Amino acid sequence: MPELLTKDEVAKFLRVSVSSVNRLIASRELVALHTTKRKVVITKSSVMELCSHPFNL
Repeated sequence: MPELLTKDEVAKFLRVSVSSVNRLIASRELVALHTTKRKVVITKSSVMELCSHPFNL
């Protein structure tokens, strides 16, 4: 898995919709980096941290 993931890749990995990924970014549960005005990438470490928490998903 690459170090930076797109919203679509995260949604596929977590088996949720892209709008759910947007909500996770807005609630600061996922760390997102804005590379351009429209492109957002999410760090792999924040996805793994979200998956490892026992009360998430």
